[in-house]
Amino acid sequence: MIVCFWQLLRILILISPFKASTSFSLRQLPKQNDFDETYLLTLWMTNTTTKNIIQEYLILCPEQDMCLGSMFKRGYPFFDKSACTPCECDDSCVRRSTCCPSKFYRQTDTPDFIEYQKNISITEKETPMSCFEPLWNPKGIRSKRSYWMIKTCPNNINCISPPSINISSSTPVTSLATNQTYCTIQCALCNHEEMSSLVEWEKKKFCNLRSALFAKEDVNSLYQSVFSLNPLCNIGFYPSTFYEDKVQPCVKYTHEDKCNESKTENNVVNAYLIKACQEFYLPYIFYNIIYKNIYCALCEHDITNLPIQYFSGKELGKDFLPNPFSALIDFQQIPDEPIIKSLACAKNQMLDNRLVSF
Repeated sequence: MIVCFWQLLRILILISPFKASTSFSLRQLPKQNDFDETYLLTLWMTNTTTKNIIQEYLILCPEQDMCLGSMFKRGYPFFDKSACTPCECDDSCVRRSTCCPSKFYRQTDTPDFIEYQKNISITEKETPMSCFEPLWNPKGIRSKRSYWMIKTCPNNINCISPPSINISSSTPVTSLATNQTYCTIQCALCNHEEMSSLVEWEKKKFCNLRSALFAKEDVNSLYQSVFSLNPLCNIGFYPSTFYEDKVQPCVKYTHEDKCNESKTENNVVNAYLIKACQEFYLPYIFYNIIYKNIYCALCEHDITNLPIQYFSGKELGKDFLPNPFSALIDFQQIPDEPIIKSLACAKNQMLDNRLVSF
């Protein structure tokens, strides 16, 4: 009977929450076997800089398709969410800067398990896309919802005007003809979209106080509540369910790039990290902040201190929760200034004459 008791006690210890939590904490940070496995996978690479970039990505972002075949992939026993957003192998990733770090790497002497993709050349030059959180006041209360949009003209000229009382100039539009989404109607028109195919996004008011959400107001008082020094509300833009399948959500990073100013105690940050931080858009979750990618995080932290996964719902913090009070708002009841009154172009912007007919 005593033997059975001790066997039962041993089983309880093995499956206890404390033991599971301890096991998880040991696995969420890179260990020696992570480095060893990655070293063996990349041993064949001859370009040292590229090897460093890919090694660091494989260590912190395992189980991802690195575009070099099924054998070039590092397994990992995930217990919760990956700290990395997935990289992509499709050629469309070029527009979003979301390609896997190894997608375009080539060398003549490669092992048999490497499978290079065919027809990887990008022939069609399209306007780049950005992960954008559409808000009337970009510096106000956040909606926590971001989407891939176009926010420049084909010649890389900015087409976004500073926010004004004319909310129409800040409203995103989606083209039903091309399935492209633009930050503003100005961006759509300078990218040669036809006015008849454009649909505006819905507007949703969200506030920190319930009383502020349902306050009756005209466009001037609404503007003041959104753009005051301590705003209680903001207006977020959302795609209608009618064309929601034509837009693609994304993760917007919250931590500004500090690679150029970052220094460790003993040495300056490697130049390749600074370049990689600028080039890739692969958001990385580090406890309660989001870096643009792992390389931006590596400018500030040692790789052994960066998590491979995180506890969903615990480490994200309040900033990731939706605002408590929100409601769709009918702007037909609040007359908006016509967009024709705000045609003046700021520096580095261009005017599309077709706006005059809007």
